[in-house]
Amino acid sequence: MARTNLGLAACATAFYNCEMPVSRRGFLKNIAALSSVGSLASRVLPFLSGLGAGSLSGRAIAPGLFGMPKLSASPIAIIDPNSPIDSRDFNGDRVDKPHNILWNIDGYIAKHSGGVPLASAAYDLVIVGGGISGLLTAWLYLKKNPSRHVLMLEQDHRVGGNSKGEQHGDARYSIGAAYIVAPDAGSEIDALIRELSLSTIAREDGGDLTVLQNGALKSFWDGETDPRAVRDLKRVSARLAEMREHADLENEGKLSKELDAISFRKWLKREFGELHPHLLELFQLYGWSSFCGSIDELSAFQYLNFICFEMGTILAFPGGNAAIAEALWKKLHAEPGFTLKTNAMALKVTTTPDRASLLYEHEGKLTQVEANAAVMACAKFIARRLLPELEPEQASAMASLRYRSYVVGNAILNRKIKSPTYDLFLLQNEVPLSPTARHPSARSFSDLCFGSWAQNDLPEMSVLTLYQGLAYDGARQHLFHATAHSKYREVMLNALRQQVLPPLGLKPSDVAGLRMTRWGHPLPLAEVGLLAKGTVQKAAHPIGGRVFFANQDNWANPSFESAFQAASLAATQTAAITS
Repeated sequence: MARTNLGLAACATAFYNCEMPVSRRGFLKNIAALSSVGSLASRVLPFLSGLGAGSLSGRAIAPGLFGMPKLSASPIAIIDPNSPIDSRDFNGDRVDKPHNILWNIDGYIAKHSGGVPLASAAYDLVIVGGGISGLLTAWLYLKKNPSRHVLMLEQDHRVGGNSKGEQHGDARYSIGAAYIVAPDAGSEIDALIRELSLSTIAREDGGDLTVLQNGALKSFWDGETDPRAVRDLKRVSARLAEMREHADLENEGKLSKELDAISFRKWLKREFGELHPHLLELFQLYGWSSFCGSIDELSAFQYLNFICFEMGTILAFPGGNAAIAEALWKKLHAEPGFTLKTNAMALKVTTTPDRASLLYEHEGKLTQVEANAAVMACAKFIARRLLPELEPEQASAMASLRYRSYVVGNAILNRKIKSPTYDLFLLQNEVPLSPTARHPSARSFSDLCFGSWAQNDLPEMSVLTLYQGLAYDGARQHLFHATAHSKYREVMLNALRQQVLPPLGLKPSDVAGLRMTRWGHPLPLAEVGLLAKGTVQKAAHPIGGRVFFANQDNWANPSFESAFQAASLAATQTAAITS
């Protein structure tokens, strides 16, 4: 889940900054042609020293430095081994507070006596959101500007966004984003992974695909699911490999625009005609797992970028992408110029020509701070509610982005097993229809990751991680229902008992507990036309030369690499006006 997209991220950074080499992921090097919007970096206002008239100081100060955050904000939660393993309610999204506030921010502010307070502190940079984009922005910014002061506001009690994990005993497993595409040697992401000392614990998986069919594990691309599929499998795998390795988008973006303007299903039909149903079934499940979208609504451009590169090599870490978030958090925790406030709700972000002002609530108290720059490292559906200065066209672009939900179930086994693979899909010999709110899919899960695989199966209690992508609008309202936890838990338990455990030689008694996680709207839907029409580019346009955006939805692309690209750009933009 929350798969990765290195091609798009590399090209997008080259598009904006003209400095990152694209390497073999030049597959998408013409992304610049997809946008009618020019380089955002060129629109940054010249730096105005200090904070201007009425400034708290000519240099940003950070009084929060005297109260450094506790490591309890780490994205990996340690589960008490003496407590029941089964979750009592969903982990994941926090739903007790943010929704009510965001729907009526002015009303919430009015309830506080004394009105909006005057600014009480000033920073070089304020970051709204402590997910992977926010953590990356803070770290990349402070690397270039080590003496600056950064305030991060995170509404949850832990950083990491949906790149979170848990640890039970010696087993670490993901409750959200699971892995990344192996970066090219010498690339910026490769350097980051080494800098964070993650290369020594990463495990590579080399592009084979295992499926579970009729109670047996089978190699998909070898045609073990049906010998009659071999011809189509060879044609499709050869074409995807060709697109991955040879960058066949060489015509100034014409083909790129064409691909983004059609669905992946239409591309398949155009390229291959009729295909064996096992291929269509797999592609549908992959769309649900990676995008929470179906092949008839997903951009062929975006889908191909995922599937092509994942047929290469992926990297998985103990705890999934939470390992990256944890390593970033530890680095930031040691930075003297970094301040984190968790359980803090940003309420309004406004600008003047020489500063940004941010109002937030923390522990029931309203606080206003000023900064040379602000980065909205949160989803656009949240950002647009916090930015009263949005132009109608940009607000409309933000409002047009759609987000999808998924559920994760981590089954903790009371024994150690050897993982037969890292990730597998369940084939039921039927191409599932694209689900809707009226007719959701009856499938129990999209795919399954062996959560202990990245730890070389060393933990004493192995973990099976089931993902269920909810590929239709409106799913999240059902996830907030009082009975949702018990409903989805029972669905996944039944899937384990009937479909997963027997082929692995396991029994229901081998499951010590099941921990459920809910993500209501983490994935921007990479639907047809968003890139070619310039929708996402308009949504991510800087505001007043002081407010910038860093999130995977900058490209409506649910990937670590898109988050990295957006964070890298935001760090560069903000450094230009805070140096």
